[in-house]
Amino acid sequence: MTDAATDAEMITALANHQRLTEAYNELMGNAPDFREKVEVFATMWPVLNVRDVRRKLGRDAFWRFSREELMVEVLRQGVKLQPLDWAAGDTPTWPQLLRTIYTIRCNLFHGSKSPENFRDHELVVASDHILRMFIARSACFEWDD
Repeated sequence: MTDAATDAEMITALANHQRLTEAYNELMGNAPDFREKVEVFATMWPVLNVRDVRRKLGRDAFWRFSREELMVEVLRQGVKLQPLDWAAGDTPTWPQLLRTIYTIRCNLFHGSKSPENFRDHELVVASDHILRMFIARSACFEWDD
């Protein structure tokens, strides 16, 4: 589906892919259980780029600040987060969903997610469930384009 050279390029290509966007929009409109999973997942947003948090606020930022205090500092310091251009209560778009899941994946694979942390666990599990449901219901792995 994409001939991208890097993960970031691949995610951009997938986020902008018309057929994937249409499949997502169809599921959001016609599959209440899928929509509910996405909406519940979005209540945990934004997702911070943990490497950027550590670089700008220090390695101990997650222990030094409450979530509310951390978010104030994150916004003040311009820490990278996903999704962009989203506000609580908005319906997530396909690019927002995909880029947020990718941020969670990056945090996980760069050692910044812990199974002992309830929020981390919930983010990873929700990402997995949403992706599995999307793949199964869209049948996107069967597409020829």
